[in-house]
Amino acid sequence: MIHGLYRVFMISGYADFVVNTFERTYLAESVLTIGATLFPFLEFFTGLLIITGTQTKKAVRTGFAISLIMVLFILAGSLYTRLIYHTIVLSCLFVLHFGFLSSGSKNKII
Repeated sequence: MIHGLYRVFMISGYADFVVNTFERTYLAESVLTIGATLFPFLEFFTGLLIITGTQTKKAVRTGFAISLIMVLFILAGSLYTRLIYHTIVLSCLFVLHFGFLSSGSKNKII
């Protein structure tokens, strides 16, 4: 949630970074700009849902999908040092989904 909130406040810089990093890919600049402005909001609201315990199972799955998409972009852009953060995020989401959520408490974190 905090990572997404940070990106929301720095949205123009983040969008410029994404467009500049992936300008050599086959994706159009407009697609990159839309994705770079959409993902921080998705990341923030998904994290908010997980923390508040609202629709937790769906939010964890959405967070997992967001992180996997970001990992694919990280690999495409050769930004390997950023994989450390996303490995931690994916690990935490994995634990939430298969450890905590499967134990019976589907909507409460605490």
